[in-house]
Amino acid sequence: MKLSTTIYFLLLILIGIKVQAQTTDEIWKLYSNKDLTNTIKSGQQVLQNDRNNPQVNSVVGRALVDLKKHKEAIPYLIKGAIENNNPAWARAWSFGYLGLCYYVTDNFIESKKNFNECINLNATKNSTQFAKKYVSTLQMNETFNSWETVEKENLRFHFQNKSNIKNLESYIKNREEAYLNINEFFGATPFKKIDFFVWDKPEEAKKYFGRKLGFANSKLCIINSRNNQTRGHEITHILSDYGIQPIKKTKLINEGVAVYFDQTNRDRIDVAKKILENKEIDIVDLWNNPNSYPSEYCYAIGGALIDFLIKNGNESQLKGLLKNQTTETAMEIYDDFNNLMKEFEQKLN
Repeated sequence: MKLSTTIYFLLLILIGIKVQAQTTDEIWKLYSNKDLTNTIKSGQQVLQNDRNNPQVNSVVGRALVDLKKHKEAIPYLIKGAIENNNPAWARAWSFGYLGLCYYVTDNFIESKKNFNECINLNATKNSTQFAKKYVSTLQMNETFNSWETVEKENLRFHFQNKSNIKNLESYIKNREEAYLNINEFFGATPFKKIDFFVWDKPEEAKKYFGRKLGFANSKLCIINSRNNQTRGHEITHILSDYGIQPIKKTKLINEGVAVYFDQTNRDRIDVAKKILENKEIDIVDLWNNPNSYPSEYCYAIGGALIDFLIKNGNESQLKGLLKNQTTETAMEIYDDFNNLMKEFEQKLN
């Protein structure tokens, strides 16, 4: 009788394991089909009775990350990264996604640590490539190991060689103040601090990125800058993207607004006139066909145009133009658009 009871309970256990395996496979199938909401719902139901299940925690965490719920995903992914009864591929993906979560939640050190855990496991080609891609894109690889980091309220500075910056304290303070000054207009809330990489050797940056400094990556909130670059230009690009959320950009307006807010307080009209050297310019043609003109025209003349529109319009009109930066939109926003452009051209000529 005792033997029969033992066999009965063993069968129940085996059936339970089989059902659990089927359920886990079904949840992974939901995730593979990008049904993220049901992946999370089904996974959380399983976790009510088996809260430490590493594979289910891993897939729920990954689904939450894909829905941009990074902070919420962290506890699941930590449980998904444990070693006991957990295949290496599930652990690797958990570490990789944890790296992304910690980056988004401003824990740069833990982010780098978890990406490297994923790479070191080398469990699958895709998971390793995922982590390596982010380590490179987020500038966490060996190229930046010797760089020094200084973290402030809105910007996290990474210096290639801070000894070549004449007054480091002033340099940092000026850019933090620039962020606040510029954001009085944009009212932006980026998803994380801006990682501000300051290059002492621009030629090394060009070799690394395949392009000249400086530039901003709004999607990842990263700026790469020369150590002598204007303090507000690239910050403006990021704050504009998060505050305005443009649906259509044009080079004249996009670069112009960054020049206007670069915090140099230069006379924009005067700078544009010097660039033109007494040449006449058709603003609408430059606006619509920027590649037909020297690149510096969109910067200098764009900055002057933004300055002109602010003085001859209002904040609401400019924000509407920054939302959709085409000449067609400008004609709708500014009733006297053609006359405004003629007046602007006269100031330049």
